[in-house]
Amino acid sequence: MRRAILLLALVWIPFLSIFVFAHPSVTGAVGDSYPHVAFHLVSPVLLVTAAVLALRLRRDRPGERWARGVLGLLALALAVTVLGNAIELLAAVRRLADDGWVSRLTPDLFVSGAGLHGAGAALTIPAHMASMVLTLAVVLLEGLRARRSPGGRPARTRETAARR
Repeated sequence: MRRAILLLALVWIPFLSIFVFAHPSVTGAVGDSYPHVAFHLVSPVLLVTAAVLALRLRRDRPGERWARGVLGLLALALAVTVLGNAIELLAAVRRLADDGWVSRLTPDLFVSGAGLHGAGAALTIPAHMASMVLTLAVVLLEGLRARRSPGGRPARTRETAARR
């Protein structure tokens, strides 16, 4: 259950951190560009870590088709999220360079369908939302799995015990 909760945190923290990076007190003090680039550097680290964890959890569920399917979809959604995030990062860095490496307010980047950033966001947003829902499903599946096993803990097989 701990790994499922960790997975949930790794997927949800990038979404929740948007409210910190884009807070008016931050952008008013330093502009949009620096926090925007920082967000797109931090998020993929967490999301790639989540994808690796999802694939490991999937590997540990050889006979559980539903869990493997949900975890496989989650890993795919996270990969698309990271790709979109990378495209957005490229747009944000390009804009920062165009502004002479000075952080400015850049509301035009956040307009729906605005060039390269809009294309990246068109991948990132739905894939990240799907990832968030899928991680909730993983936590639910892990909770049900824990309840079914003796003592409330998932039964360890020789195979999963050897991997740890």
